Amino acid sequence: MSNLNSFTQQDSVDLIDWLLKNPSDFRKLGVVLEGKPPEKQAAIKLISAFNQKYCEPWLVAFVLGCIGHRIGYETVKNILLSHAGQSSERYAGAAMTKILGIAAYSDLRQVVFSDRPYKVREGAAYGLVQTCSPQLFNDLLGACKQERLSRSTVVSFLVESNPTDEWLLELVEGEDRQNQKLACVIIEKILASSTASPPGDRIAQSVAQLLNDPSLSLLSKRKKNLLAWINASNKTLA
Repeated sequence: MSNLNSFTQQDSVDLIDWLLKNPSDFRKLGVVLEGKPPEKQAAIKLISAFNQKYCEPWLVAFVLGCIGHRIGYETVKNILLSHAGQSSERYAGAAMTKILGIAAYSDLRQVVFSDRPYKVREGAAYGLVQTCSPQLFNDLLGACKQERLSRSTVVSFLVESNPTDEWLLELVEGEDRQNQKLACVIIEKILASSTASPPGDRIAQSVAQLLNDPSLSLLSKRKKNLLAWINASNKTLA
């Protein structure tokens, strides 16, 4: 049993048996488990193996997320908080959302704004992003301002989440200079992304006005990239 077709013919408990003997197949197994209904006994079997130290925290977090049964939630949350390394924090944060969906938001947000190690806060943020909550953009912005997450991490998450033009306009047209500069960074990254939707003409006009302010300090390359986008937008309007 080593290909997707053979895996799909097995029930979830049998797949966990296979995983414990063949952990290198975890990605193939994850795809199959995500396509099956959440199986409580499969989750219990994996949690038991983890408690007996038969498998690594990162592997358990990833696979419990793929199984998706609520009984695995506390285990993946504890893995996140344990700061076990090997990307376990990232897998655990994502698994919390896979298991509970938007209901995990409060727990994840609490971790992001806590004093726990940076990798733990960042792992929780991975879960936040996957909730697609309407609070997400402002919470990521707040985490950056409070230095709970680095600016580069927040920008990456925001670009991935495709912020709305309305939200970007609030930053650009607001009174907070740091927010305006962050908006410029986000917009530049969106423009360079092959998957994110480019901001609209209204934002281009507002950014143009902002760039005319001599008190705004930006990297010259960033300003050049934004001006090229603004000029292209003006030609389209013309």
